[in-house]
Amino acid sequence: MEIVRREFQGVVSLSLRGRLDDASAPLAEAPLRRFLDSDKERLLIDLTELERISGDGFKVLLAAGEGVARKRGALVLCGLRADVKESLDTGGLTQLFTVAGTFDEGLRLLGARRGS
Repeated sequence: MEIVRREFQGVVSLSLRGRLDDASAPLAEAPLRRFLDSDKERLLIDLTELERISGDGFKVLLAAGEGVARKRGALVLCGLRADVKESLDTGGLTQLFTVAGTFDEGLRLLGARRGS
């Protein structure tokens, strides 16, 4: 699991690469905790390069959603590959999150854009 953190006009983006499963879930929790402990309120989780997600990965996303809601912030998931989307659909998670097709669309939904 590799996680790349970037920021665009106050929106924090976390791009997840690889698998989000029992082995990598703790690695994903750390940057999410840092975001939740910060004064930032808008989070974009980019799943474009996520190869697989398991139940432990679902828990990471749910915890992120709950933490952002407590901050009265906004969370968008973007770039869901067909197989990852199917897993999230099966788990009922796509109904709980705002989902954007692309990274740029996710930024727009959060009131930001690239290049600034």
